[in-house]
Amino acid sequence: MTNPSDPVNIPAQLVKELRERTGAGFADCRSALVEAGANIEAAIDVLRKKGQAAAQKKAARQATEAWSAITFTPRENRRADRSEL
Repeated sequence: MTNPSDPVNIPAQLVKELRERTGAGFADCRSALVEAGANIEAAIDVLRKKGQAAAQKKAARQATEAWSAITFTPRENRRADRSEL
């Protein structure tokens, strides 16, 4: 019998169960299970913490490129809209 807490022997069924519960990718689930010692609840916490760290990183970034569009309505209305994507 294999030891599920061994990093090399994380059962695929355990990874599958974690993927179904979280929607995370295979590699992320496997590494979270390795870090959590094959404990699914602890692995969910690991994934949550990694997700929060990634979200904070992305929020701290400033956009270096943008695309703007200006649309004008007919002259009588004299209105313009600007959109940034």
